[in-house]
Amino acid sequence: MDSYVGPDAAARVNQWLNEKGFRRALVVCDINTRFAADILLNALTGMGTRLFIFNDVSLVPDETAVGKLFMAVDPGVDVLISAGAGTLNDLTRYAAHRLRLPYCVFATAASMDGYASSVAPLVADGLKKTFPAAAPLFAAGDTAILNAAPPAMTAAGYGDIAGKHTSVTDWELEHLITGARDFDPLLAHEMREIAEQHNSNDLRLICCTGGGAALPAAGIMESLLRSGIVMKKAGHSKPASGSEHQLAHFWEMRALLRGAQPALHGAMVGAAALVVLRAAEWLISRGPDWAAAYEKADMFDKNIWQSEIRRVFGRVIFCQRRI
Repeated sequence: MDSYVGPDAAARVNQWLNEKGFRRALVVCDINTRFAADILLNALTGMGTRLFIFNDVSLVPDETAVGKLFMAVDPGVDVLISAGAGTLNDLTRYAAHRLRLPYCVFATAASMDGYASSVAPLVADGLKKTFPAAAPLFAAGDTAILNAAPPAMTAAGYGDIAGKHTSVTDWELEHLITGARDFDPLLAHEMREIAEQHNSNDLRLICCTGGGAALPAAGIMESLLRSGIVMKKAGHSKPASGSEHQLAHFWEMRALLRGAQPALHGAMVGAAALVVLRAAEWLISRGPDWAAAYEKADMFDKNIWQSEIRRVFGRVIFCQRRI
């Protein structure tokens, strides 16, 4: 994957597309990122372009959105370009995978690490599932656009990076406990380096400034892209998505089922990472009690367990149909 984060990113996208010989692009945006799509469209030369706009005030990556995007891809389109952040990126790369088209990203916020990923978390029958998707051939972020993004979105990107502390630990624990062979210590080390590049000073700058150069959006964007590349090298999302993501996805599903607007993905991941860390500290402080563990195992009742799962998760657990 090629990437660029800096000034005049739209011109870099145009240069890259022309060098690769693309001739007809579909640019995908929503009403919130239309401004970025217009910047990109004005920069694209030497090729035919069309714009598709999701008119949803709050776009949900569900079956309806997927269907709308599929129907918008005319015959002859040879590249899809997402002008937006998380949800638009997920929808576009899933469509690119299913339609066997190349895909590029024109990022509008340093809000999550999925830009470089090859999977897409989508909502199917109210249940958040991860589907195979296309990794982008090129990802670009314009520093002016990234720095002008709402501070809450950049803070969400910080939260997504903070979640790597628990996700990569979960990945290593799986290997130690089950012997899973997909663990790569070099990739785990790289992911930990990414997470440790950012500290609480970054978060204070994000939350306490009104925008502009003080926001470390470009640096966070670089880290988010690196995180996605690590997932691509691993061939799965485990280095960057562990128990903290399971909590975040559950909170999102529960909000959608209740008709509420979920918080930003990265914000939920950051909060969930704190929950996971607190749980780990509690477990460490208690130490293993094998006698109690064996007693609990002997008392296990599958019917009681299923009843409790239904009580906590509600109808989410009955949503099993795939797109």
